[in-house]
Amino acid sequence: MEENDVIEIVKEFIATKFPKECECCGRRYDSFADFLHNTFHLGKPMSYDAESGDWQPVEPLGTLSMATCSCGTTLAISSSGMNVKTLWRLMKWAKTETEERGISPGELLNTLRSRTDESVLRDEATRETERKQPD
Repeated sequence: MEENDVIEIVKEFIATKFPKECECCGRRYDSFADFLHNTFHLGKPMSYDAESGDWQPVEPLGTLSMATCSCGTTLAISSSGMNVKTLWRLMKWAKTETEERGISPGELLNTLRSRTDESVLRDEATRETERKQPD
């Protein structure tokens, strides 16, 4: 599996988390791109399984990425609900990458989050351009 494959899997999974609503102010994020445009990342993402050294968890603790809503509330996107076999494939890839790159799981996840965000926003820009073009 290549990094671009991982990004596509992550994008597709995270897209299922929307629409998402801030429980404090009621702000609704209709899509992953809307969420990226209107929140700010808070710290690095964290894989609790990788940090504990469990790269093939039977009962995953999960991965968490946090962001701040415009009202200041912390919002989370997690891996909860991901198919375990898909999670294992991603974890196997991450273990290999952290070892080869000599970086921590958090550093790898931070890089992946940035690349995933860029891809989501690029996809959105492409769709907008296509919508605006005359037939």
